[in-house]
Amino acid sequence: MKDWSAAHPLLAERVQALQAMYARRYAPETLVVTSILRSDAQQIALFAQGRQSLAQVNVLRAAAGMTPIDVKANAHRVTNCDGVHNRSRHQGVLYEGRMVSRAVDLAPSWDADGPGTGKPIIDWNDRGRFNRIGPLAESVGLMWGGNWISFQDLPHVELPADVPNTAAVAA
Repeated sequence: MKDWSAAHPLLAERVQALQAMYARRYAPETLVVTSILRSDAQQIALFAQGRQSLAQVNVLRAAAGMTPIDVKANAHRVTNCDGVHNRSRHQGVLYEGRMVSRAVDLAPSWDADGPGTGKPIIDWNDRGRFNRIGPLAESVGLMWGGNWISFQDLPHVELPADVPNTAAVAA
């Protein structure tokens, strides 16, 4: 379970609705949250993945407080946002005096031994399972990274640009 206080409140509400819909439709599978708010250093380290040597990537990951990855994980790019010139929606915006993310990464998972008895399984290469996220995300008012042309980010959902970063003001 991730800390929903790190997410824009409307994002948290919509993602939780998406998770509930997914669980009802695809039980015993669930959608687990793998990333909400990222620091600049974390985003820079993720951008380096698949672009720099494993040693360089793991130095950046260590500096960002992230665990090291292996050669297999470093064979793939995971984001097109460098964290500096092209910021990710995960890097946050100011909302009521705190930084919150406008994006969440999700992964379809299942527990082969039954709920609560083992570590959930995530197959990062199972496009079919990830493709289920898109239509459900759109039905709750989220944008899905799987619809992007230049870089498909199947785990990624985010608030549309027209959702303000500020709380609604009562009239």
